[in-house]
Amino acid sequence: MVGIFLPYFVGPKHVQAAVDAARKLLHVTGHGEPGGPWIEVGVGVHYGTAFVGTVGSKDGVTDITVLGDIPNVTARLSSAAAAGEILISDEAYKRAGLPEILELRSLELKGKSEPFSVRVLRQAVPSGEAGTASRQD
Repeated sequence: MVGIFLPYFVGPKHVQAAVDAARKLLHVTGHGEPGGPWIEVGVGVHYGTAFVGTVGSKDGVTDITVLGDIPNVTARLSSAAAAGEILISDEAYKRAGLPEILELRSLELKGKSEPFSVRVLRQAVPSGEAGTASRQD
């Protein structure tokens, strides 16, 4: 699943809106619940310029697609995120204005020659409850 938070539609806090949506996605899938998630997902959030447009055929089948390095990196962040994790690129972290000081992690991403720095935001288990979810590939 891909979420695009365009400043024109979302407003100046579009990166914060993306992080909020990531948190909501983990919440509604049961991450942080005492019984664990009903589906294990991880999320990636990145910031930058992407190319958005429609693609189709002469038959009139049209779809909206997003192209460029930004959506590719975001997809790779999502794939690298363990269940219950949101991996936020450093650029997105700075622009989101998050009050939390988050764990810094360095990732080797396909197509990138240098390690890629991300911040890790985890869905919290309600106080008084124990347990964590793990990702199985």
